[in-house]
Amino acid sequence: MRDTTILCATPDQIEALSMGNRIGVLREGRIVQIGDARSLYLEPGDDFVASLVGDPPINLVPATLKDDAKGRTLEMPFAAIDASPWKVALADFPIGSKMLVGVRPQAIAPISERSSDVARFPARVFLTEPLGDVTILDIVAGGDHRLKMILPQERAFGIEVETSIDCAMSGQELCLFAEETGTAIRRGEPNATTHSVE
Repeated sequence: MRDTTILCATPDQIEALSMGNRIGVLREGRIVQIGDARSLYLEPGDDFVASLVGDPPINLVPATLKDDAKGRTLEMPFAAIDASPWKVALADFPIGSKMLVGVRPQAIAPISERSSDVARFPARVFLTEPLGDVTILDIVAGGDHRLKMILPQERAFGIEVETSIDCAMSGQELCLFAEETGTAIRRGEPNATTHSVE
């Protein structure tokens, strides 16, 4: 029996991610990354793919590469995170380089819900979007930086608009991109600012 290959083009990311075994992401008529749903979500090749894959979309937070007594950090408008997971890839970047930290909405939670956090910061809720089993919380951190956070419904219960909450950020679902080019900077990889289409 022959294997059957079906080629499907769709603008619907949910359809593509749920049906496709091998997915090609197009940008301006050119394939920019090929992979399965998991690799596109966890290891996007650039900030475009990161923004396209996932619902709600990834939070892209501007950051500056800094150096202090403990080593290199990524300073965001509302918190700083340790840059050591990307130490090898960042070795050639000068201090002061502009980056984008990709934070999945699932990587943010009230502090009481997170034990392995890499950053803590205060925020204010400006919108709640109950969706049945989960709730999307739109929050403001660092004065005016808007982020999306997604929680199971039972954990979001009682959090209302204008509530102030202390948030924690998990390091497992963070991505890093060079701001100027948008290309991914990989954890522990020396040539991380390039990616190839297979």
